[in-house]
Amino acid sequence: MKIILKYLLVGLALFICSFQLKAQNLKPWLEYSLSHKFTKNVKAGFSQIYSFNTAPFEVGFAQTDFSATYRIKKRTNLQVGYIWAWFKDSPSMRTTYNVTPNFLGLLDDFSRVYASYSQKHRFLVKRLWLKHTASVQLFFPKLAKYGQRFTYSAKLYYKIKHFPMNGVPYLENKFFVYLGGIPTDYYDSNGSVIATNSTNGFHRYRLKLGVSLKPFDFPLSISPYIFYQRELNFFSDLHALNTVDPTGKIINKFNNYTVLGVRLAYNLK
Repeated sequence: MKIILKYLLVGLALFICSFQLKAQNLKPWLEYSLSHKFTKNVKAGFSQIYSFNTAPFEVGFAQTDFSATYRIKKRTNLQVGYIWAWFKDSPSMRTTYNVTPNFLGLLDDFSRVYASYSQKHRFLVKRLWLKHTASVQLFFPKLAKYGQRFTYSAKLYYKIKHFPMNGVPYLENKFFVYLGGIPTDYYDSNGSVIATNSTNGFHRYRLKLGVSLKPFDFPLSISPYIFYQRELNFFSDLHALNTVDPTGKIINKFNNYTVLGVRLAYNLK
């Protein structure tokens, strides 16, 4: 069973990489995080993400995350946090949100707060683990697609004996539900407005494959990963993304892309 799981993970990694590297919308991500445990049950964290566009090469967005985690019991945690985000400047962003760029040329008037609950347990075999995480996020200001967002992720990881650099490969599925975005007009075939709604519903999915490596004696982990993001409409004709107005303009266009990233995480204590 263990040998089969190893080959399945390697095969899946090769398949996803070979397929996704052909994607037109490829985005490199760089992440780093610092954490400090104050007590057995309380931990604080700081992290940043930088996302880059490749054609041309430029910063697409960046975000800073401040978080606090409380261990409710073994393998069960509650986390709260605040995220401050910067986005690439564009005329549509300026018009929609009435913002101006900062000295770096980025739009920085975006933030959100969140709370998440996570729990992990063994799954099927001794070294295979499954981690469930559910979160709710509130955005300021509300965005075109959502003002609140709910997510659920299922992360499967396998602690393989004698894996190079103490690596732990993982596979994660993540689902996003949008609520309370800026209302959008929906039109019939004659170009008449038939509804004005927010794009509420299940609209985003991510599939992520990576490995967490600990090559050093000090508490630094390095995690290269690849993930594929797809937005979709799921039984939501009058709450749909990627609709067309009478002029032919696409409203709330699907944001589909592939990410190749690396995360550095250091535990201060």
